[in-house]
Amino acid sequence: MIKSGVNISSILIILLAFIISGCNEWRKQEEDTLFILKPSNSTGIDFNNLITENDELNIVSNYDVYNGAGVGIGDFNNDGLPDIFFGGNMVSSRLYLNKGDLTFADITETSNTATKEWVVGVSVVDINADGWQDLYLSVGVNCKNGCQNILFLNKSQKNADVQFERVPDLFGLSDDGFTTHTAFLDYDLDGDLDAYLIKNKVDLFSKVVAAPKNSSMIAGRTRDLLYRNNGLGENGYPVFMDASQEAGIIADGWSLGVAINDVNGDGWPDIYVSNDFFSDDLLYINQKNGKFLEQGKKYLKHATENAMGVDMADINNDGWPDIMTLDMLPQNNQRQKATLLPMNYNLYSRMQQLGYLPQFMRNTLQLNNGISPGQELLPFSEIGQMAGVYQTDWSWAPLMADFDNDGLKDIFISNGFVKNVTDMDFVNYYRGDEGANETAKSKNLAEVYNNMDGIYVPNYMYKNEGGLRFTDHSSLWGILEPSFSNGAAFVDLDKDGDLDLIVNNINDVAHVYENTLDTSKKHFIQVRLEGPEMNPMGLGTKIYVHSKGKLQYHYQSLYRGYGSTVDATVHFGLGTSEVIDSISVTWPGSKSEVLRNVRSDQLITIDHKNGAPNPEHAITPSHTFHMKEMTGDIGLSFTHQENEFVDFNIQPLLLKMHSKLGPSLAVGDVNGDDLDDFFVGGASGFFGKFFIQQQSGQFEEHDLQYDQPLEDTGSLLFDFDNDDDLDLYVTTGGSSFPFQLGMYEDRLYINDGQGGFIKSKGILPQINMSGSSVSGADYDKDGDIDLFIAGRVMPGYYPLRPHSYLLENEDGKFKQGQTFRDVGMVSSALWTDFDNDGWQDIIIVGEWMPVTCLRNNYGEFEKLDNTSIGLMNTNGWWNSIASGDFDNDMDTDYILGNFGENTRYNATPDQPMKLYGKDIDNNGTVDPIISQYHPDENGDRKAFPLHTRDAIVSQLPHIKRNFGTYKSFGKAEFNTLFPQDQLKGALMCYADNLSSLYVENLGGSKFRVRKLPAPAQISPVTGIQVYDINYDGNLDVLIQGNDYSTELIGGIQDASLGLVLEGDGNGNFSPVPPRFSGLLLDGDRRALSMIHINGKPALISTENSGQLTFYSLSDNVGNLHVNVKSEDSYALIRFKNGKTRKEEFHFGEGYLSQSSQDFYINSDSVEAIEIFDRGINLRTVPISN
Repeated sequence: MIKSGVNISSILIILLAFIISGCNEWRKQEEDTLFILKPSNSTGIDFNNLITENDELNIVSNYDVYNGAGVGIGDFNNDGLPDIFFGGNMVSSRLYLNKGDLTFADITETSNTATKEWVVGVSVVDINADGWQDLYLSVGVNCKNGCQNILFLNKSQKNADVQFERVPDLFGLSDDGFTTHTAFLDYDLDGDLDAYLIKNKVDLFSKVVAAPKNSSMIAGRTRDLLYRNNGLGENGYPVFMDASQEAGIIADGWSLGVAINDVNGDGWPDIYVSNDFFSDDLLYINQKNGKFLEQGKKYLKHATENAMGVDMADINNDGWPDIMTLDMLPQNNQRQKATLLPMNYNLYSRMQQLGYLPQFMRNTLQLNNGISPGQELLPFSEIGQMAGVYQTDWSWAPLMADFDNDGLKDIFISNGFVKNVTDMDFVNYYRGDEGANETAKSKNLAEVYNNMDGIYVPNYMYKNEGGLRFTDHSSLWGILEPSFSNGAAFVDLDKDGDLDLIVNNINDVAHVYENTLDTSKKHFIQVRLEGPEMNPMGLGTKIYVHSKGKLQYHYQSLYRGYGSTVDATVHFGLGTSEVIDSISVTWPGSKSEVLRNVRSDQLITIDHKNGAPNPEHAITPSHTFHMKEMTGDIGLSFTHQENEFVDFNIQPLLLKMHSKLGPSLAVGDVNGDDLDDFFVGGASGFFGKFFIQQQSGQFEEHDLQYDQPLEDTGSLLFDFDNDDDLDLYVTTGGSSFPFQLGMYEDRLYINDGQGGFIKSKGILPQINMSGSSVSGADYDKDGDIDLFIAGRVMPGYYPLRPHSYLLENEDGKFKQGQTFRDVGMVSSALWTDFDNDGWQDIIIVGEWMPVTCLRNNYGEFEKLDNTSIGLMNTNGWWNSIASGDFDNDMDTDYILGNFGENTRYNATPDQPMKLYGKDIDNNGTVDPIISQYHPDENGDRKAFPLHTRDAIVSQLPHIKRNFGTYKSFGKAEFNTLFPQDQLKGALMCYADNLSSLYVENLGGSKFRVRKLPAPAQISPVTGIQVYDINYDGNLDVLIQGNDYSTELIGGIQDASLGLVLEGDGNGNFSPVPPRFSGLLLDGDRRALSMIHINGKPALISTENSGQLTFYSLSDNVGNLHVNVKSEDSYALIRFKNGKTRKEEFHFGEGYLSQSSQDFYINSDSVEAIEIFDRGINLRTVPISN
């Protein structure tokens, strides 16, 4: 796993040395912890994977020397007690027989299981199906004593000593290609077990310099192998043959982990392989015909960069297996800053051009979104940062299991490394030594390596709190001992109903953790599978446990984490449930069985023989909504093109680029034929486009050509001149041009009455500002539409605030009205009468600013104090705002789209993020400096600079002189790096809330704030639409988001697939995932608008550098079409249940979006509909039931 010495400067991060002063504290064992580390003189387990470097074998000559080994659990004498086998590298592997009461006997010599090879992976399997579990050991790293994998055949007999026979190439599995681990599975469902071997070796190629995929330098030389079991040979043993090529196992990679599960729910096993360095992780989807198709890039939006171990299990109990892989990101600020490399956007772009997945140096937790209504696997959502499990130092084995029997799978992570070779101070030393001759260089390096500290820290244990959240319970649960840990396994060693832990350590005695859970209060069920004849351990079996309305899912594959095998006994925690409603077992192939009303706290055996034939396996999701993509049906294929501009080249300390904000959407009937048309804004260098709807529901595309294609951000269709047609206003924004060039003037296009547009002259005031949204309302009640123009950014001078302002429509021109000079970097503004006084107020949201309410006092605007109106602690990185009366109480509530919680950024009222803007070094450029609270080396949270040393030095070279090492920089708090006198006069903004919110209007200009559900927090929310999708009388919310323009240390934001939030009419929302709603809006989404096509409501969505997407909302449309006129302001919908909903009609809302104002409703539930125009004149809509 360690990168080669030649390329040490390219190595990504790992922890700083273990702090000796903390050793005693970590060694304290609390009496009330969940786990107790059992001493070796108590258990009899004294295995130590001791590695001693020498001149021939060391970290310089072999960077995998400290990758360690796995552990295997099996009942090798069939006495019902799980035994333990430890893989050994330089030392022999050892086998320990369970004698009961957590005591073990070392039977390595007598059982004939000693090894001299460098064993890495341990696989337990009954390979010859004789009822006795065998051992298959994967050999690699160092081949001095041979590199052939080892098969120990269990020759034991009942009531006799355990005996193994080392079998030579009797089965066809004595591979000698540097294997890391082997997983057994029945990939072709023919009833016997096949073998998948992962590989990690290429001697003559640098693993840290990206090569084109399928490069001749690596093609086929570091490729995994799939051995097919061809049945019994003449000797009565299974015969394995290499079927890799014919099965489609053809991708290269440096593999460290493998996991088997049914990812897409089709009943066939799929394979996930975690790969180190730049090689992509692999997701092989079983094609059910003896072949696999590698589809990682199709279903994963990004992956772990230096992926070590991997595990697959269902962490949110939705019946779908999720995936976790591990990397090397440390937790505390000193180690992070001493090891993190600077962001390199050009390298990142180059990797994408070479065909690689985006990769980021952190643990990833891939949430399985299930399958679409069309039975297609949906892309995964990576939520590791929001879940709180993304930074666990140099990590090896993730294990997802229920350690506290509450019915939710927790996560154990092993970590540590003997030599901290990725410390950036060492890297700099290595670079500085490049001029020395080879002899001197080798001597210097040897001395440095010998004295180098290791990453000697405790392992991690995370408790699953539900709601996609985990909390670090390592200390609370007794995982206190520092170690260099690698392979690990969970098992109920003492048969008391909870899971214990076994950990294989380098240069230390293995850890045996006893779980002391009180199982009289936290119940369990354990299942022993008796599989079919040639698969007696039941590998590939699925188990579903239903208890008190909750579901748990398990897939029987024993090869988990890193190089290890867990116990074959399946364990489910049940919390307080004493009786299980049902246990459903689906065997691989064609049998299933259901057990009902099963008592808890017992071990049950389920036998394949008792299963009944079941039909071909298929999953048909139930849909609460029936949304269907209709992009292909309307014959429109448009892809947004973005100009190439990298903001980070101008200001390297930005958190995101502002040159990729679009495209916008504006919907309206531009040619007077009573059909909705729409406009899509263009990027710099590309014209915006009109799409004119035809009677057939198809669209004709027309360029909006003008003198120079600027960056269109906001767009709005409205009748500027009251001539009964829609004109077009376009804001100019982005950051592609220097601010001084005057390239940011907005534009107004006048409609000729037939849908032709001419750029106006002399109507707009000359204002040069990079803007975002434009929204309209008759705020002064003079009968025409006025505009709010949102100032977004000052290109090259971030974070200085641009002005936002009103354009007052007067006498055929717009004049500049009230200017809002310090309101902030505005992304979206909404005209809304939040106090129900009949005057249009404004709510403004934006980047590094609070939710801001501007009350309209008869044409003049007053900024309200957030503390007095209930909007305190709302400083965020807001993208959008939309409205709806979600509790049917006749006032307008709001949905606010923020950056979200799936991020490395931490912003709370007690520990806000702060942004300072000032030309600190007096070189004529603004330096944006950000502070964030982060743990120091003692775990205390303090304010540190967010960015790495190299990033800050690129903007402020004096930092390199003042803090000459990465270690000193990592120790320095923010106020040490940037004293108060240095920041005097700086602009200061802060963020204390990154969550997307529901804001309830309480009346009287008072509000109450609540977070949206967890699935709405997994990514930035941009487009928002509010509509009663299922016509139940309650407003629902549709959201989309993501942001691919962010800085790359945290990584792009790509987890959202779009989401429906079903409203209950009381201000509560239930998330409806894509597999149930039918809505799939992944990618870098921007605007989201409502449009009517063929007389039915539909969604239209834009994607930066992607295609327009259209969705129909439902199979059934409300039977009453409410036509909204341009002068209408709002409606009151009075329902038969006594509730009344206020429906405001907006010119612009959400994110750079404008929608059709017409709506449909189910008249059966409606008493009356009253519509008020801007003059407060009332008209009623006829209701016919």
